[in-house]
Amino acid sequence: MIVDEIDWTGAWSKKYPILASYQDIQGINTYCDKISKLYDECKNEFNFNDMDTVLVLKDILYQKYEMVKKKSE
Repeated sequence: MIVDEIDWTGAWSKKYPILASYQDIQGINTYCDKISKLYDECKNEFNFNDMDTVLVLKDILYQKYEMVKKKSE
């Protein structure tokens, strides 16, 4: 599918420049490691496939974002 060939980070970084630069932030790899471990644990614990794992974790993170956003309004 053509959708699988799109560089989503590159596309979204035009609107959200942090996506093009966060990889160079000192210490960000700590979060990459933590998220990677969380991904593996979630996938294994619930026997999710890769896509389901991404979707579930993304949704949990988005719900957290919405909760914080509501509190700051």
